[in-house]
Amino acid sequence: MAKITTKTNGKTTKPIAKTAAKPTSRTMTPEKRQQLIAEAAYFRAERRGFQNGSPQQDWIEAEAEINRLLNQ
Repeated sequence: MAKITTKTNGKTTKPIAKTAAKPTSRTMTPEKRQQLIAEAAYFRAERRGFQNGSPQQDWIEAEAEINRLLNQ
């Protein structure tokens, strides 16, 4: 990967490294949390071909997964 530098006022500077902030339950809005759970539940149903399952169980398992990830 190429090293990127910028020139400001005749000085070459290195850019500040950008790191993605890990979403936590403290920084996540309830709407975003619900969206993540809904997407995770959908992907669970999709993996099993939308057959032989329960949307409620998909939601419960997805919610537990998202809560676990947010609290790590």
